[in-house]
Formats: sequence, C-alpha cells, structure tokens
Amino acid sequence: MEAERERVRPGSPTTTSILPTHSLFMKGNMYSMKSSVRIVLLGSRLNVLLLFAIPMVWFSFYHSHDGVLFWTSLIVLIPLAERISFVTEQLAQHTNPTLGGLLNATFGNITELIVCIFALIDGYMRVVQLSLLGSVLSNLLLVLGASFFVGGIKYKEQNFKEAVGQANTGLLTLAAMALIMPTMLRLTGADDDRSDDLRSSRLVSIILLINYGLYMVFQMHTHTYLFDPDPTIKESEDGAGEKLLSLKSSLVWLAIITAGVSFTSNVLVQAISGAAELYGISSVFICAILIPIAGNAAEHGAAVIFAWRNEMDIVMGISLGSATQVALCVLPMCVIFGWILDRPMSLYFQSYETVMLLVSVIIVTFMLVGANGKSNWFIGVVLMSTYVVVACTFWDHRDVNMTTSHYPIL
Repeated sequence: MEAERERVRPGSPTTTSILPTHSLFMKGNMYSMKSSVRIVLLGSRLNVLLLFAIPMVWFSFYHSHDGVLFWTSLIVLIPLAERISFVTEQLAQHTNPTLGGLLNATFGNITELIVCIFALIDGYMRVVQLSLLGSVLSNLLLVLGASFFVGGIKYKEQNFKEAVGQANTGLLTLAAMALIMPTMLRLTGADDDRSDDLRSSRLVSIILLINYGLYMVFQMHTHTYLFDPDPTIKESEDGAGEKLLSLKSSLVWLAIITAGVSFTSNVLVQAISGAAELYGISSVFICAILIPIAGNAAEHGAAVIFAWRNEMDIVMGISLGSATQVALCVLPMCVIFGWILDRPMSLYFQSYETVMLLVSVIIVTFMLVGANGKSNWFIGVVLMSTYVVVACTFWDHRDVNMTTSHYPIL
C-alpha cells in the first residue's frame, strides 16, 4: 500500500486503465508472455477501437484517402495511448518507488511526443506547436474542469493538496513567460533576425528541462511528503496496483505499442492537411483541439472517474501534472530534437496562441489559490466554459503556414 502511494504521486502524470477487465484473466500475481496477450489486448473495453486500425492500414497502403486516414488514425490513438500507460504502470511495478514514478512521468505523454517527432521529421513545426499547446490547454481547462464538475455533483466540496497546485502553476507560469518573450521581441521589433529566435529558444528550452528535472527531484526525493496522496482514501479497485505482467512482457509490449503509436502518428500527421481541406475544418483546430483530446482521451476519462471517487490528489496529478510535463519537458525536448534534425523549431508562437496560454494559466492559478485546497462544481463550470471559448476561437483561427511551407517559423 505504501509503495503504491509512493509510486503514484499527484504531482506527476498518472494514468490508469479505465473500464478494466483484467480480473477476467487473473490466475496469480505474474503472467507468462502468452497470457499477457489476453491481458493487453482484452484488458480494456477501449481496445474495441483498435478495429479501426484495419481500414487505417488498408487505406494507408492501397487507397490513400486523407479523410478516412485522419479519423481512423485519430480513433486508433485512443486505445493505444491507454494501453501504453497501462504497460508503463506494469513496468513500474518491477522497480523501486522513485524509478517507478520517473517511468510514469517519462511515458505519461509519450503519445504526444511521438506525434511531434514525426511532425518534426516532416518539417511541420506548427503542427508540433499547436498540438502541444492544445494538450496543455485541454489538461488545464477541460480535464481539471470536468473533474471538478463531476466530483462536485457527488460531493459539496472536495479537498486536494495545495502544494501540488502551487508547484505546478508556478512552473506553468514560467513556461508561459518563456513563450511570451519571443512574441514580445517580434512585436516590438527588437528581434529583426529570425535566427535569434532559435538561439534563445534552444537556451530557454535547456533551462525549462533543468527546471523540470529539479521538480522531479523535489517531488520524488526531497519533499515527497507534500505530494503523497491522503492515506485515508481507499485504493482504487481496478487492478492498478497489481502485477499483471512480468518484467519481460512489460518491456516487449511497451516496444510493440510504441511502434504502433509511431505508425499511427505518422499516418495522422500526413493526413491533417488533406482532411482539413476535405472537411473545411481549420488545421489549427485539428491540431490544437481534436488531436490532444483524442490522444489523452483515456487519461481524461480516468481523471473524471477518480474525481467521482473523491481521489482529488490523483486528479491534480493527471491534469496539472500532464500540463506541466508537456510545457516544461515535451515542448523543450521538441525544440532540442528540432535542433538535432536541423529543423527551425522554436518557442515562438503566434500572439493569439501565447495570450490564450497565459490567460488560461492565470485563470487556473487564481481558481486554485483562491480555493484554498477545496474544489466544487462551479469552479469546474468556469474552467470548462473557458475551454469552450478557447475551442470556438481556434475554430476560426487560420494559419496559412500550416500547409504552404514545411518551414513556417522563419
């Protein structure tokens, strides 16, 4: 029990299998590789969505149709993202609490990272920027808001650790500032040489990564007591704390699912422009709203379920923890990867997008600080309404650089 509470901290992204069916296959604590096939493939009802992989593969090889490829790949990402989270948790069961927490933090947003790597390889920096921005906004506003609302329906007030909110919102404010600086330099005309964006972005990205690493030390080593879930709350009865896969099986399945996510992500990235033109949907809306929601659907559903169970510390870890990880780890890593791949990936976002992030961080910060560690349904309504407003404006947000240039930032 103590080891499990140590492993799953509310300050880091935490996911669990929703709608689990693992109990159907339980015969002991450990499983052979053969049995792991049933556990992984039949262990979640979301896996029925994997059937959409059949038309996705068919159309990607024989009859290219961007509309079909986009929707099928987007749907297939949902169960793949959930399964990779489940396998990562199983792998963490075979490590110590500190390494287990680091594994969960590292692979918490692996789906977004893989999508972004393929977009970087193809030169679509704006796809990378918008999908990561959308991931931060959805976690901050939609996931946290929906969790507060659903939990508030059942409970008049719910408690969460203030330290989690303070640490994460502080880091998110730092990330917002890092994105504001390049925008302000361009608006004031102080940055006439676009190459300066790259130099400063790469330096700032290293600083953000260092801060995220120090936050991991703060959370998992020096100040663990600030992040430990309330011991009076019962453990979830969904098999999340049980060893269902052996170490070998976990590693094999992690490699297999990661390969599946890689292929699906590549198909998705290639189909974005064609789908946007075919359906008359803004490419910006697809990247900033649809892709983040689909890629994190299982994680988002888990957060709402935990809120209904009054496990708000875990909810804070899923929502704020994921947003912090994307802003201070995944985005800076993409800038570094772009540097390695000789792609002009920078922290310069368009003015509208930077303002949306800053305003969202400010709203969440005020809501959490003013709440004094307590949440209710009305706070959830405000956060969800903010996300709807953001989504509506992204629907009308256009960016010709999304499709006209592979190098739209310079």
